Amino acid sequence: MSEQTASPVTAVAVVDPTIERIERFQSLQAGQYWRAKEAIHEMAIEERDVHLLQSIRWVDNSPHTIVIRAHPSKYNIQVRVEIPNAEGNITSRYITCKEHPFLLADFLAKFEFEPDHHQVRADEIKRIQGRVTELQNDLMEAQGDPQFLNGIVEERMAADRAKETSSESASEQTILISASEERSLASVATGSVAAAIGSGITPEKIQALKSVAAREHKVATIKSDWIQAKTTEIAATVKAMTPYFQETAAAALAQTEDVRSYVASLIEGIESLDLYTGKDVSVQTISTGRSADSHIPLSIVQRKLMMDEELAIYVDLDEWFDFSNEDLFFKALTEHEDLVKQVFPTERCILVMATSRRAIDYGNAATNLTRNLENRKVFLLVRDGGNLHRIWSPIESHLGASRLFPSKDDQNNIFRGVDGSDIKFQDVAYTSHVKAHENFALHYKRFLLMICGLDHRLGLFGKFYDGEQSLEFMTQPFQDRWLKFIHDDDGAGMLPTQKRKPLHTWISEKNDYLKSGSRVLCNWKTVMNPHTAPGACRKEDHRHSGFSFRFQPTERIGLRIAARGGDSLHVFVTVQGYGRRKEREFSTKVTLSAFRTGYWSHSELPFLVLDAVTPEELHWYIHDRDSREDHVEYVRFFKHALKHLEVERAREATTRDKMCMALLEGGLATASEASIIVDQAVVAWRSVNRGKELPTFEGAKLGPAWKALLDQMYLLAGAGQEMASTVRSHYEALEYEVLRITVTGASKCHVYLSPKPEEQDNRLERHAWVHRIVLEQDHVKLIEGDRSWEALRFQDASETELYKSDSVKNWLTKSVFESFETKQRLMTVCEGYASVLAMLQGKQEISADQHWELFEQWIDVREKLSTSQVVDPSISVPFGLKFQSDQNVSFFCVTTSAAYALLHRLAPNEQVKDRMKAKFLTMYKHAHQALSCYCAAISEDPSWYLGYRDVPPKRHESILTGRLYKGDFSPSISVNNLLTYHFSSWAEGDGKDSKYWIAGNAVFPGARESLDDCLGLSLPENFDPVNLVEVTAEGNDKSVKNGHWFDVAPVKTSLQMRDASPIKASQFSYMRKQFASQAEAREHIRARARTLGREAIPEAEVKDVLPSPDGVERWFIVEAKN
Repeated sequence: MSEQTASPVTAVAVVDPTIERIERFQSLQAGQYWRAKEAIHEMAIEERDVHLLQSIRWVDNSPHTIVIRAHPSKYNIQVRVEIPNAEGNITSRYITCKEHPFLLADFLAKFEFEPDHHQVRADEIKRIQGRVTELQNDLMEAQGDPQFLNGIVEERMAADRAKETSSESASEQTILISASEERSLASVATGSVAAAIGSGITPEKIQALKSVAAREHKVATIKSDWIQAKTTEIAATVKAMTPYFQETAAAALAQTEDVRSYVASLIEGIESLDLYTGKDVSVQTISTGRSADSHIPLSIVQRKLMMDEELAIYVDLDEWFDFSNEDLFFKALTEHEDLVKQVFPTERCILVMATSRRAIDYGNAATNLTRNLENRKVFLLVRDGGNLHRIWSPIESHLGASRLFPSKDDQNNIFRGVDGSDIKFQDVAYTSHVKAHENFALHYKRFLLMICGLDHRLGLFGKFYDGEQSLEFMTQPFQDRWLKFIHDDDGAGMLPTQKRKPLHTWISEKNDYLKSGSRVLCNWKTVMNPHTAPGACRKEDHRHSGFSFRFQPTERIGLRIAARGGDSLHVFVTVQGYGRRKEREFSTKVTLSAFRTGYWSHSELPFLVLDAVTPEELHWYIHDRDSREDHVEYVRFFKHALKHLEVERAREATTRDKMCMALLEGGLATASEASIIVDQAVVAWRSVNRGKELPTFEGAKLGPAWKALLDQMYLLAGAGQEMASTVRSHYEALEYEVLRITVTGASKCHVYLSPKPEEQDNRLERHAWVHRIVLEQDHVKLIEGDRSWEALRFQDASETELYKSDSVKNWLTKSVFESFETKQRLMTVCEGYASVLAMLQGKQEISADQHWELFEQWIDVREKLSTSQVVDPSISVPFGLKFQSDQNVSFFCVTTSAAYALLHRLAPNEQVKDRMKAKFLTMYKHAHQALSCYCAAISEDPSWYLGYRDVPPKRHESILTGRLYKGDFSPSISVNNLLTYHFSSWAEGDGKDSKYWIAGNAVFPGARESLDDCLGLSLPENFDPVNLVEVTAEGNDKSVKNGHWFDVAPVKTSLQMRDASPIKASQFSYMRKQFASQAEAREHIRARARTLGREAIPEAEVKDVLPSPDGVERWFIVEAKN
């Protein structure tokens, strides 16, 4: 120590060594009490608080973390703490006080030993008891001295009076009463009715009695509340002593911590020895045979296997396989050598297995819990050559093990916090994580002890090491020499394996090939549901799957060729079952494109498009252990598909060999390249020929199919690349972007071009089609044979790519229209709205033939719509298109419901009108009533409104329809009859969620050929719409004075009737209307009054009612004056 830094005392000690230094040492022990030297805000510890040292946590035989118990006054209580930071700011949060851990150095710096802890706690308890006594005395005094409580009442009453407002209405002024009068009135108020009457009753005295009664009630309430509050406070104070007594027990328990830790370690050792001796360890022999060669080490497999996932390759399993079916697995091990090799990687090894990882729904929550826990329990499987055994261990950690030995991440993760940060030696949480690591390691130590005992007692693994049996088995040198740890779970030290796309991605890509002509393998019980096969299935909400089969498919799995019907792709399957009278067997349609994943309950793959599937791919996914986690969904189905493709390959072998030979003899490809080219050519040929079998070519006459295959292979072998380069240069010179160049199964060249901006139709949606050009080879060059608009597919089995641009992804969009031609046709229909409306309005001449064609359409539609009752068609003229994300395209229409009345007016002569009338009446039972309706309709002008309807599946779009939707078009100003206004109201409201396109000027207000212009619609003069509310008030089922009135206000003014009533009543009824002007509304009010035999007067002429809100005109209905 330098002279500059030495204190006077230490300096003297250095000079005079005779001075004696006195130091004090205090050993750390659980159960002691320590006093805080300073406040620790983040733990709600106050300065000078005394705390129990509850536990000492050790690392490497040295104390690391000290755990103290929270102070009894705060134990198990949530408190708010304020923590100052370095900048002086305060951070607040809530904590629950139980235990406070400290690193050893921090603890010694912040706490000092408290030897007089008994006296400290006794004083604290005494203070609490004193508070209890004080509260009890207050309560006793209140019960014995009425004046005590009266004083509390007066204080409370004075405080309440100070809060009251000094300004009161004249009718509600407080009545001043003297103290003597108050006592007298109090006796009257609390006495009998007869006594009250005898004392003399006046209105003023009744009011005074009410005031006195209210005050007496308030006095009683104040007294009751005070007594209740004191009682509650006494109970809370007594309860506060409980943690002090609990701490005494905790201190006694803490003093035995060392002994308890020692005993626990002994118990752990005994349990481990039990494993070595085989106590409760059961061994089940599965098969016996020759032992493995002695030079083969004992392999320990890391990964936990699942019984159902391994067995699924050899036995068809459904979703109900569980631990009760395990005999199937053990039987299969004895029958299938390949299954043994699949499960056990070496002839001498140990692995861990459970029955299933799936959560099986047994239909009951309790059953689900118990049986699924049983399915997840693990056991050991041991192989020694031909000897197979199963081992059950009683150790709980073995029953739930995730792998047989730990990965590096398993150990590292123990020392990571919840935020992913590493927990180091200097962290308070370090000791708890060390304990977790010790428990983690104990599981694997016990596993080694158990297999050591199995070897020593039963020789279960055969002879695989030199020397005699000994506990050297547990040492690292023995394990390094004689044991082999296979890291097949974490992959450490393993060679890289072949990786393919995830199973569901691969399935999705293969099913994207679906088109008309595709070969589809269907799992009928999964793919059929009320959406895909309504002819065989019906919806039933009470069933687990949501539906039932009215007719059952005659096969479980079947191969079909997909066909197109409208916008959908479907196949047919034969079903059978009982109809209404007898058993039936027939073919029903199954719409594959209508299948929606997740809509109906199913556990297996619904279908797989085989156009581009190879046997090698199926075999890989069947045998891939990671993919087999979903074995119920696909393995059984894939095995069926694999069998089908292998049979198919066997039939095609001769033709495939002949195709390979042609490539090799022509010097176009090597043997490996030839095999790939043949596969591509066969896939494309079969796809373009709707799944047709590959033909067998024999003899000299090979035919056009052989030529198509040879031409296709010639292009795929290299000539196509040169052709693609030429084609690409040609179209790029024409300023087209070439997206894709392919060769088809018919050996034709297809070129896909991105359309130029001026060629695109971006109305309603972004242009979704590209140019597809079919190039044909003449004697000299390629010529453009056909050009069409096509939606670019992600992949097509009938075509093999020769060139692909990166821009392809920009055109893989799906249109809401079936085709480009469909879009043009529908929009052309909408663009003709003005001429159609002109015809219907009589502004444009209609011929007799045109009229009769419309009338025949009207008859046809009515007959289709009318079943149990007559339904008259509507006329709907399309003028636009709309769609939402989850809906098909719909027509925007201007429509009228009385189509027959409009056609009657347009009839060219009276004879046609008479024929129309007669045809109209034929379907009615009561013709005379129908005739009156007919006559009334033709005498009125038609009412036009907006609606929308589905686009018909057929190409003919008639203006006569039965199904029309009009619920969305409800404008706030209903008296505005302009259809352009109705549309704008929809567009600002419900239309925000829709995409729409409108033809021409149809919805532009005031524009030529707007809907209003076409139909001659206009607003009346002085149009200023108002809302009217008619209100009728009642009280106790009786009418009340001035209880019938009308409120009129401009439409922009809100009429909130709840707070605008001019009178008090218990019940109100409302009727709302809208009028084009204030004058119309007033006329309606007067007419309504006349109907009731009364008269309407403005509110200014009515007395004793509250005024109407600003901007509201009010009229009352009153008795008419004579």
